[in-house]
Order: sequence, then structure tokens, then C-alpha cells
Amino acid sequence: MRQKIMALTLSLSMLATFPAAAFAADHTKPGSDKSLKIGQTFMLDGVTVPEHTVLLDQQLIDVNKDGVLDMAYVVGTREDNKSAYSLDINLIVVDGKTAKIMNANIIGFDGYMPYINFAGDFNGDKANDIMLTADTGGSGGYITSRIVSFYNNTPKVILSDNLRVKGNLATFNSLDPIDTNGDGIYELLGEERLTGDSNAETIGYVNTTLAYRNGEFTATNQTKTKEALSTIHTSPAQDFMYVIPASWDGIVHVEKLNQAKLDKMKHGGIYSERILYTPGQTKGAKASDEMVLSITKYTKKEWAAIAKGPNNGVIVGTQNDKVYVIETPQSNPYPSGSKEARIFNDLVSYIPTFNRMFNVTTPTLAKPDKTYSIAKPITAHKTTTSKALGTLMPQIVTIRNEKLDTKGNKWYQIQDAKFGEIWFQVPK
Repeated sequence: MRQKIMALTLSLSMLATFPAAAFAADHTKPGSDKSLKIGQTFMLDGVTVPEHTVLLDQQLIDVNKDGVLDMAYVVGTREDNKSAYSLDINLIVVDGKTAKIMNANIIGFDGYMPYINFAGDFNGDKANDIMLTADTGGSGGYITSRIVSFYNNTPKVILSDNLRVKGNLATFNSLDPIDTNGDGIYELLGEERLTGDSNAETIGYVNTTLAYRNGEFTATNQTKTKEALSTIHTSPAQDFMYVIPASWDGIVHVEKLNQAKLDKMKHGGIYSERILYTPGQTKGAKASDEMVLSITKYTKKEWAAIAKGPNNGVIVGTQNDKVYVIETPQSNPYPSGSKEARIFNDLVSYIPTFNRMFNVTTPTLAKPDKTYSIAKPITAHKTTTSKALGTLMPQIVTIRNEKLDTKGNKWYQIQDAKFGEIWFQVPK
């Protein structure tokens, strides 16, 4: 099951040399409304919205193939501004050329932390469709998604919650866009966790590939596995973690660079991890490996000096005197039209979602040798930022590790007979 890790919003304006289909753009470019801020009340001339409607996400995306970026707004209603749960989530797009408003009028879309997951062609009209995703909440760890097409400048929801696979209503723990044959039309790769006697017991996963055919998404392949597709990576110092999506499996690898290696490369920073596209894993490919993105840790002083000059990095987290920077390529290094170029574009197109899969964490404290008495049922987690696995009943446990999260909450790690190695938050 993919573990959702929420982080700071990532600006990707440095990626403007890539196709507009692929990336979340800089919200300060011409055509955007600088007065609209995420989390604040949403108001737009010509649009009537329910009371308590707020802006949840926004990106510049060309949805109608006219070569001009359009502003896409994700909005929803919240009775409580402090809550992450939104009702009546909707998508509103303002045409960048004509200022025409296109309202998707999505019905029955609710969830936690909704965002624009991806923009690309799912229905074969060569225009960008927009995929929205939100968490449903609860112990199952399910997500809910919508895909909206803008064919002939008319919004149409082409993916909704009534999706069925083999006659059954489909539910997924993750749903990723993936171009399975390199034709520029995206399919969906869904993963669902299989449970045993209780919801907390994972016995395997069902992976389903879905393609848009004859006006609807239908399953083209389905397999069962024992291992989850997505992978969580944690830095050796345990100060940041991120998820590599299932659609990258088998075509990328992670290169870890300490300060000595960075110095040799004449690249600043204390530590870096580079996600590399590896064409050699594709049969017959001879092209060289190329960086899709890197996460580099700098001292604040060093980054301040670097930031004064030209660079293609964006700060995505800070901790003490360190900053964490995502750096990206400025162009596709492979020949236009080649298989490697298409795959590289497909990988880079996921970068806007990567900021939601990255998190700065507090390094683990020294291992204490002590026990702890759980006085009442408490929630178990695989990591301090993952969804609930299940419930630990009152008992005395041996603490293996402890850490403080970024909010100052204390967590204990234990080895549990049922769940394995897990963490739980210590009640204050």
C-alpha cells in the first residue's frame, strides 16, 4: 500500500522547458490570480460556489491544446478551516487565452487533502485531462480520484467512484498514471491491499491496470502479489523520507552520494540522493542513465550562497541549520521522439506529485533500553507519517527506538508479534 506522506507545496517553474502536460507550473506566471491563496476562501468573478468554499490546489495546465496555459483551481467546502477534510470537491479551469470559465461540476467528491495528481492524455484526444486525488480517511488507507476531460472546451468527468472491475465496485490504496506502451496515452495502475482476519493484517496486494476504452475505464490486466508496488526510501540519517511510485518500478534506481562524492563532483551539499532513469533496464536500450530528480541536504549558509546564482533547485523542507532541496533537469536529454525520451517525460510528469511523497523527519534518538506500559488501546503505524495499521491492546512493551516528529510529538518503536516493526505515538 502506498504510504501518503504530506509535505510543503513544491514550485516547479524551473521545468518550463518540458511539455506543459507534465508539470505543475509556477502560480505567479501571467494568467494566474496572485490574490488566490491555497487554504483561503475561494472567490472568482463569474463563478458561484457554496458557502465556506476554499481553494485547495491550483496549477497552470494547457487543457485544450491551444498552446496557452490555463489556470486550474481545485476547490471544496470546509466547515472548519483547521480540518483537512473537504466536501463537494470541484475543478474550475479558466482558459488562459479567452478567460472562459470551465466548471467541471463534480458531484459527490469528498476527502482529505485533495490535490491535482497529474495532467495528461487518458482518452486519446491528445489534450491534457486532469486527475484529482484525495484520501478517504479510515484504517483502510483508501484514496478516491476523479479524471476530468476538456474535449471541445467542455468539462466531462471520465473517472468517478462508480468504477467497477469484474462486476465489483473498485477501491484502491493507490492509483497511478502510467503509459504502458509509450503511445502518449496514459493508463491507470491501481493497487489494493488484501487483508486477513482483521483489517490490520496484510496478506497481499491486487494490482489492476485500467485503460479508457469506449467511453469508460476498464480493467485490462489484474495480478496478485505479496509485496507492495510503491517503495518508501529513508535517508541513512533518517532525516527525510519519500515514496517512489509504483509506475517507476524497474526503470529507475537511487544513487546515494555522501559529501566526499559530492565534493568530487564539484556539487555542493552534505548529502544527496539522485533518482536516475536507467534505460539499460529496458531491453535493447543503450542510452546513458540520466537524473530525474535529486534531493540534496545543504547547510543554510551554503544554500544561501548558491541561491544567489542561477540554479534549478527548490527548498522543500528545513530542519535546524539544514535545508532540503529538490533539483530537477531543465530539459529532456534524450533525442526527440525516441523511446527513452518518451519514458523520461513520463517519469518527470510525476514530479508535481512527488512533493506530497516527501517529508523531512526528525532523526531517531539514541536507542533507549526501557519498557512502556500501554494503558489503553492505541493506534499502530508502520512509520510515524503513515496511515494506521490497526490497534495495540493494553500491554507492556519493550521500546526499541524513540523519536520526536516535527510537531514535537514523541513516538516509540516496538516489535509486535502481529504487526511486526511498528511505531505508536505516546499520549501526552
